Amino acid sequence: MTAASSMPDPASGARATATGFGPPPGAPAVERARPASYLPPSVRAGAVTAYGRRYALTAAAKPGIIPLAPLTLSEVIDGAINHLRRNAGAILTASAVVNASTLLPMAALLALLSRGSWLSSSGVSGLIGSPVVVLLLGLLGSVLATFLLSAVLGYAVSRATLGQRVSAGTIWRELRPRVGRTLVSQTAAAAALAGPWLALVIVVAALSTGSVPLTVAVALLGGLVCVVASAVLLPRLAVIGPALAVEQGGIAASWRRAFRLSRKRWGRVLGSLLVTAAASTLVALFLDVVQTVLYDLIIGMLELDRATDAVLSAVGGTLAALVTSTLVTPVLAGAAVLLYLDLRMRGEGLDLTLRRAVVNEAQP
Repeated sequence: MTAASSMPDPASGARATATGFGPPPGAPAVERARPASYLPPSVRAGAVTAYGRRYALTAAAKPGIIPLAPLTLSEVIDGAINHLRRNAGAILTASAVVNASTLLPMAALLALLSRGSWLSSSGVSGLIGSPVVVLLLGLLGSVLATFLLSAVLGYAVSRATLGQRVSAGTIWRELRPRVGRTLVSQTAAAAALAGPWLALVIVVAALSTGSVPLTVAVALLGGLVCVVASAVLLPRLAVIGPALAVEQGGIAASWRRAFRLSRKRWGRVLGSLLVTAAASTLVALFLDVVQTVLYDLIIGMLELDRATDAVLSAVGGTLAALVTSTLVTPVLAGAAVLLYLDLRMRGEGLDLTLRRAVVNEAQP
């Protein structure tokens, strides 16, 4: 009787084979399916950081534009490009609106400065020259557009990591409640990044009429300080927009969140941003040259008078800048959002949370 009772039941063994193997001893209990959440662990009561509970869920390793795991630099760039390629209509529409809203005011400001006497009377034009002023204003406009677009596309990129496409209408509906916060937060971030450089230009311009050695010394020392300040601030400021968009917090909370996330990995974020920006700059230069040659050929074929030709050349230059920035800025903004997600994957186990959610949602 004892021996018979110790023998395995063939029926129960058949049922076990049919239903599959259960979890091994000591494995964590299977969780109930829940929607993927990008909220930080501290937002929800009872939420637990996923690290310390790592287990393989490779069935959902890459449901969208990136693998749901800590990212390499190539995966960040590839994910940003794939996001633009897979949802080009909605992304380029948002990019065109954002870049037009930043480029046109910068062009108007440059026109006012070049027509007035401030540049010549202050010594700025003699010190750095009008081409450099144009370059600096264009760079400031690009930074502002990238910061704004990272906040605008934060929701779309986060959903694309799960394989979901977001329409332009959905982007606007998600953005509309926080338009004011986005404009204030991202403009302040761009101003914080440009502030040290603007102060340096003003100080050196004021000293330019005096001692030349003093002016050069202040310019060199101030330039070094500005470079260090930019290197420290850029990795933190670049993820403010994604934090604001994904976590739906306030301005102050998003700034604190971005600084906290990037505190230990700011060098990694800075290097990734610089490499992405360098590659994007090469593409932008190529697009600018192609468009400039094309527009010059068209204007030359019209055989207009000199004044009209100058006006059309200015319009063509602005149009070329707008088209180029519309195509390039989404890659930079998408990379910023993916770097924000990477920071959370490495620091909070967001990758494991999303992978479990995707697998549970796929199960019947």
